[in-house]
Parts: sequence; C-alpha cells; structure tokens
Amino acid sequence: MSAITLTGLARHLSTTVLFLAALLVAAPAQALSVRCVGTAQELRDALVEVATIPDDVLIKVRVGNYDADHADGAFRLTTGQPNQTVTLSGGWIAVLGSCSTHLKGSGNTHLSGSTDAPALYVSTDTAAGHVVVQDLSLHNPDFAGGGAGSCLSTFTYAGHQLLIERVTISQCASAQSGNSANIYNQGGTVVLRNTVIANNHAAVCAGLGVATDNNGVTRLAQLSIVGNTGDASTPPAGLYIGTFRSGQTWLDNSLVWGNVAGADGKDIHLNGSDIHLSRVHYGSLDGSVPADNIAPGTGDPRIVSLTDPRPRPDSILVDSGAADPQGGAGATDVRGQARLVGPTLDVGAFELDEAELDVIFADGFE
Repeated sequence: MSAITLTGLARHLSTTVLFLAALLVAAPAQALSVRCVGTAQELRDALVEVATIPDDVLIKVRVGNYDADHADGAFRLTTGQPNQTVTLSGGWIAVLGSCSTHLKGSGNTHLSGSTDAPALYVSTDTAAGHVVVQDLSLHNPDFAGGGAGSCLSTFTYAGHQLLIERVTISQCASAQSGNSANIYNQGGTVVLRNTVIANNHAAVCAGLGVATDNNGVTRLAQLSIVGNTGDASTPPAGLYIGTFRSGQTWLDNSLVWGNVAGADGKDIHLNGSDIHLSRVHYGSLDGSVPADNIAPGTGDPRIVSLTDPRPRPDSILVDSGAADPQGGAGATDVRGQARLVGPTLDVGAFELDEAELDVIFADGFE
C-alpha cells in the first residue's frame, strides 16, 4: 500500500473518530419521558410514577382545574432517581391527544389541595436531582392539617436544585398550618421567582416561610406577597426568612405589602445572618439585621388591590427593579408576559407593558 493511501486512510479514520466524538458530546445525558395529563387522577398517577422512571420526566398538565379530592391521593412529587430532571408544567393544550401548545403564566392550570394535604408537595430525595415547577395556580381553602404549607410544601436537600416560577398561591386557608407556602432548603439550591402569594390565611405567617440550612442557597426574585392574614400576634405576617448553619438567602425586586398578623405583625421577619435584600418594597421589616438592604422601597406601592397586586401605571414599582436580580428575572412575568429586562425591570411578579402604561386611567386611577 502506498504512502499516499495510508495518509488518506489515516485522515478518513481521524474524521470518523471526530464525528463519533461530536455525536457523543451532543447526545443528551438521559432520555426524556413525557406525560400529558388532563384529569386529577392522571396527574396523581404521573407524579407517583416519577420515582420509578430512570429518565428525565416532563409532566405537561393541561389547562383546567385539578382537585386532589378527585384523585386517590395527594399531588405529591418525589424524585427517586439519581441525576434526574423532573419538570411539572401547567398551561398545556392538547391537540389530537398530544399536549402540543404551551400557554405560559399561572392563570390557566389550577391545583387544589385537600383537608389533609397541600395543593402541591415537592421533595428531592435522590442524588443530584433537579426539579422545575412552573405555570400553576395553587389553592386550598379547606386545609385542616398541621405543619407548614397549606398550599405549597417543598423540601430540597444537598446536591439538589429546585426552580419554581410563574406560580400564584391564593385562597389558602388554615387555622392549623404555619403558612400557606413553605420552602425548606437543607443544603440545596432553590430559586423562586415571578410568583404571587396573596389573599391567604394561616395560623402564623400566612404568606411564605423560607428556611435555608446547612450551606444551602435560596434566591427569591420578582415576588408579590400581599394581603395575607395570620391569626397569631407574631412578627411574620407576609414573609419569614430564616438562615441556619451557613445558609444564604437573597430577596430581590420584590413587593411584600399589606400583610397582617395581629398588633405586632410585620410584612417581613428575618431570622439569621447572610440574608441579602435588594430593591424590596415593604410596609414593615423586623428581626435580624440583613447583611444588605439595597435601595428599599416604602409607602403606598399603588397596586390595583391586595387581591390583584398588579402595579398601576403611576406605581413606584414600575421600572425600579435591579437589572440583574439574584435568581434571574425570568423571561416572562407571572402572567407569561415578556419581561422588559435591564434598567426598565419592574419590581414584583408583574411587568407592565407599554399598552398598560399608556392607560393612565386604568384600574380606577385618576
């Protein structure tokens, strides 16, 4: 065989090896199993099945109402496989039996809990898991259980990631539960953004309770926590943030306003160190001194109402957010409307568009 032929063969083999290597790099780490659900029982079954599927899982929940009382158990998502990504996504429309169209925003798919279980329970129990929850509204007006989280209860452990975005938590009522939404982060990474927590009632902190422990990192951004009412005369009325054993929490570009819990109730109560606030508009704040409190906002935020915390066109929340909040602003707000990122980013879960800003007399403003 001539030297030229050997050279050509070497080049051919080299090209083939590089091509195969490129395919290996481009190939996904795991396959994706997709479930399209349209009833409460189908949703319950898909959530239970997650723990047995070795692939990544995408659960597409169709537009509609899902009541846990119409299924044979609670809506409980628990990961069961290592290195698994599980996405629970609402707002899907089925065409010819397939969930093919996605409507972003919290207003299209509603989950309701039962007397003894929250509307949604999430736990990451396996190594290096990643869970995404998006485009849902959670309700539970009849919760009679104890513990924390009548509508949302999440547990994230070391090596795990949890992202919750475009979610509304409302009409959650309990005389026993410590709060309407509870996030417990023990060494993992949690992001909650573009979320409304409004018009809820609980025994203590009727809004959101966040505890970050054991070197965990929690980032809260673009939240609107308003109009929540607690029974006890204790400081956390709207938002409780606790950090323990080197846990860290950031709260950016958020509105916490009009929450009530007795004579001593505060909109925000902090407990611990390494808590950072940036561009947060609140009525009252107490507890531990935050590590940072950059450009806080006070006074009437001029929202539509405590049950509808959209900013009015003249609101101080408009165009006053930090351009790059911890956890990210997300591409869309809680309604699925595009964020005007950069120096024109709004504070809270809503982003007003130009049409809304042009209507000076909208929503009763004069």
